[in-house]
Amino acid sequence: MMATVVLIRGLMRDKRHWHNFAELLQKSLSDRHSVIALDTLGNGDLVNSLSPLTIDEYARELLERLNYDSSYNNSSDNSDDKYNNCYLVGLSMGGMIALQMASLQERALGLASDKSDKSDKSHNRIKSVAVINASAANLSPWHERFRFGALFTAFKRRMKGANISAVEACIIALTSSTQRQNIKLVLSWSQYRAVACTSLFNGLRQLWACRQFMSPVALSVPITVLCGREDKLVSPDCSKKLARYYQSKLIEFNFAGHDLSLDSPEKLCQELIESFSLKP
Repeated sequence: MMATVVLIRGLMRDKRHWHNFAELLQKSLSDRHSVIALDTLGNGDLVNSLSPLTIDEYARELLERLNYDSSYNNSSDNSDDKYNNCYLVGLSMGGMIALQMASLQERALGLASDKSDKSDKSHNRIKSVAVINASAANLSPWHERFRFGALFTAFKRRMKGANISAVEACIIALTSSTQRQNIKLVLSWSQYRAVACTSLFNGLRQLWACRQFMSPVALSVPITVLCGREDKLVSPDCSKKLARYYQSKLIEFNFAGHDLSLDSPEKLCQELIESFSLKP
């Protein structure tokens, strides 16, 4: 059965910041499965929306979009089971949202089971979750979850030049171990910012939501945790604690930072396909 891989980006980022990763993953999966990237409230296509103050609200809105937006339908008809094989990939804040989406689904299924609702065809919509360089307040202290000191180093090491956004250059220097001198990438992200930029107000609201996030308990869907050992923004220990908490597989990338899709896209594709057991 065809599967849908859903990519969810992190704090103040949107689907454009996956760079070429979505296309690379789609090519790796051929036409047997589909890959979509969704923006979260306050970012990208939804830049004019108010960002919620809780991860739960982001997760609920994304689930509703997946359930009811026919533009994400894999099948040729409009059957209710179009998302029976859905796999979530969340980077940083996106990982928190993905975990919460899985938790909301399980609560909904439990409620439907209690009511013996046989008409609910959303069973097992989310088959598996992959979490990249994420963290949780109940597992890690805030200074490990967001290392502010690294911002100053990134700012000093950022690429400078005409038409380059200092903010975007700093973000790339902070989140990537290999791409901070990639002029084409920095210029592209600078242009993204010129076209649609997350407001400072929404960014602060997203930061607050991340700060409050607690790992959902007792998730039955398979969870894979991936992290870059050279992550300067979030301590790799946060991923290790998540993996232990969920008793899940931990996949470490030796020469990658916070954004694995930039630093090691081919390996990330391979690991996701193997973790999700998706045959290309």
